[in-house]
Amino acid sequence: MNSAISAAIATANPRLPCNLQDAALARYVATVHAGPGTEAAAAAMTRGCRDRRRQADADTQGGRDYQVTVEDDLVRWRAGLAGKSGVTMLVYAKDNYLFLPGTGASTPADYDGPQHVDSAEAADIADWLTARR
Repeated sequence: MNSAISAAIATANPRLPCNLQDAALARYVATVHAGPGTEAAAAAMTRGCRDRRRQADADTQGGRDYQVTVEDDLVRWRAGLAGKSGVTMLVYAKDNYLFLPGTGASTPADYDGPQHVDSAEAADIADWLTARR
């Protein structure tokens, strides 16, 4: 395996969510070191994430999100995670994709201008994390 790939895996932050770590390493491998050893790097990274994914998992969803919807996508997430222990699903009915609260149908214009993330969502995540220390 390429030493740069080995170093990337060895120094990957274990506190990063697996999806972010997967994406960062996959981009790195794909753009810089594609070729021999790539499969081994991906396998090592996947094993590490799979082991960490056995831990508790909190998934949040904005109820007004039109990009990842409650009606379609959340249903699939719940089905895929059914039966797995330690999974918490939290839905914030008034929030859009970025957990910005509002009313009515969400549109791209919702992202214009300064706003604050829903304080209830931030507090729930803080409480969830604190409970797992």
